[in-house]
Amino acid sequence: MPDGALARLPQSGVDADGLLGSNVFEKYSLTGRQIIIYLEEVENGNPIKFQYRLRAKFPIRAMTPQSRVYEYYNPKVEDVARPVEMEVKS
Repeated sequence: MPDGALARLPQSGVDADGLLGSNVFEKYSLTGRQIIIYLEEVENGNPIKFQYRLRAKFPIRAMTPQSRVYEYYNPKVEDVARPVEMEVKS
């Protein structure tokens, strides 16, 4: 089962319906700075594409943590996306 960690701004809300409604993820959980996703199956050469929305509670400029996807039972098989800067204005 592949797992992943998506970047999340501090104190942001997450559109849970968008994550589960995409039929891509089996389930997800939230931490302070990440959304941990669980996928049932990923086929080699078949990219998984999705979008997710965050709702900021206040203006902020922050650097996200890196996003990472890996096999649950073999975490050395992984891919990583670099951090990005996000800015929310009022």
